[in-house]
Amino acid sequence: MWDVKKLYSFSIDDELERLPDTVPELAGIEKHIPSLKTLIHPKIHWVDMKIKHKGQNYISMEDIGGNSFTIDSSYVAKGLASCENTTLMAVTIGEEITVNSNINYGKGQFWEGIIADRFGSYAVEVLIERFHKYLKRNFLSKGLCSTLRFSPGYGDWHLQDQRRILDILDTKSHITVNSFSILEPTKSITALIGWSRTHQASNYPVGTKATGLCDGKTNCQDCNTWACRSGSKG
Repeated sequence: MWDVKKLYSFSIDDELERLPDTVPELAGIEKHIPSLKTLIHPKIHWVDMKIKHKGQNYISMEDIGGNSFTIDSSYVAKGLASCENTTLMAVTIGEEITVNSNINYGKGQFWEGIIADRFGSYAVEVLIERFHKYLKRNFLSKGLCSTLRFSPGYGDWHLQDQRRILDILDTKSHITVNSFSILEPTKSITALIGWSRTHQASNYPVGTKATGLCDGKTNCQDCNTWACRSGSKG
């Protein structure tokens, strides 16, 4: 079995209260936040691993029990080139806020549906960012610095790896994946973080049409990593 850690009582209430101050499209919803917060139920699964092997187009990791996980991706391999440890994670805020949004849409209460959906989208980002900061503090005490987060579907890391990640992290009670490799509940995120003895730049690996880190065939409209072979981003 993988050495998976689970956390189901991770509070992000303070950050959620501040969202209207930092997100323009949520301005004016302050009176709705108390009820929206009751629909947020954070769940976090993660496993820490050591990097065993690195290549130009892959990276192989292993947990404390000797279980191995290999990612075939030049994008991820380059992003974690100076790292010696990694953390693989999956987080979710649950399905209640999406259910609430759909109910409001069904009643013709479109503004309420939109607000619930957008609040949920920002809430799951707040959750993973807050947990990332929590991990940073812990690893800094070991002299390790964090990379940015890498997720399937960006660069040349195939979205189909979502299923492998969820199997490793034993999330079936809280997060699943459909036949299109989309996470359910939709307000969920999987990610990989690298840990290095040296300070890490706060930018993603850069690619070009000739030497890029992506096949240029998928996820173009949603990719903001500039790891592109298609030539559409430089």
